[in-house]
Amino acid sequence: MKDEDLVISHVVGYMLSVMKFHSKNITKFKEEFSAIRHADYDCFSGLVKAPQPELLIQWESGIIKTENFSQQSGDADITMHFAIEPSLKKFLNECTKYYGYNKDTNISNLLFRKCGAFEIAAKVQLNKELQNRYLPNAKITLEKTIDELCGYNNIPADEKEILHNGRRFVNMVKLNEINKQFTSWQDGIVAFELAWNICEKYRLKIL
Repeated sequence: MKDEDLVISHVVGYMLSVMKFHSKNITKFKEEFSAIRHADYDCFSGLVKAPQPELLIQWESGIIKTENFSQQSGDADITMHFAIEPSLKKFLNECTKYYGYNKDTNISNLLFRKCGAFEIAAKVQLNKELQNRYLPNAKITLEKTIDELCGYNNIPADEKEILHNGRRFVNMVKLNEINKQFTSWQDGIVAFELAWNICEKYRLKIL
């Protein structure tokens, strides 16, 4: 499955579209959205309160786990994505009931999902590199995350800048405004797709 097709990418992508449509003035579900964007899955699950899947199994240190998955207990990001999937679906359903679906004239739904996956994948990969030493509630910025990842993966300066241009485009979406970096939405989209290709090249992905 592609990153942009994951449930978590649908959820973050949808909320980015809401931010763009409402010019970032989001009050309803703000805490939940902040938790999921910053990869604080324990907090998100606690806020939404949907039960975890009953048949989820993870082999760790010779132990089979079938319940009570959490970041606090050391479960990996990919495990947590499946563990909180019922919460993600419940959250998305509640959000769409409240905010509805808004067709954007500049950005496709697929691109919104890619933007969501771009941010989540960076957090996932840094957690792998640091073996979860960073606490989720530290809320490390995407800019800092990209800098750290480029260091760990020996990504050269020119490609690092391309990744940061992808980050700048995501920020442009959140603010719903053309910034000094790009002269148009199309310019930003081109820059983001280049950043997406760098992520593919270095396997900076969720899965």
